[in-house]
Amino acid sequence: QWPARVAAFRVNLKAGDRFKWTSPPSGAWGGPFVGMVVRVDMAIALVQFDNLIIGGLQTRYIPREQLEPFDGPAPAGRYEIK
Repeated sequence: QWPARVAAFRVNLKAGDRFKWTSPPSGAWGGPFVGMVVRVDMAIALVQFDNLIIGGLQTRYIPREQLEPFDGPAPAGRYEIK
């Protein structure tokens, strides 16, 4: 059931959807890294993280195939990749 839900989420991805990033860089620790989709451009999505800053920014383009639906509360930890 989960793989079908993830596949449907990725196909129907739109601004405002909550997500979890499944493939952060190997140097990233902690998580899960979650946020909201800002814009979808074909195979990538501009996302805004709730709990992650990368190079001083909370926004980043992420490939669709690295996003999964997220329904829970925002994690308590805050993380930064410089």
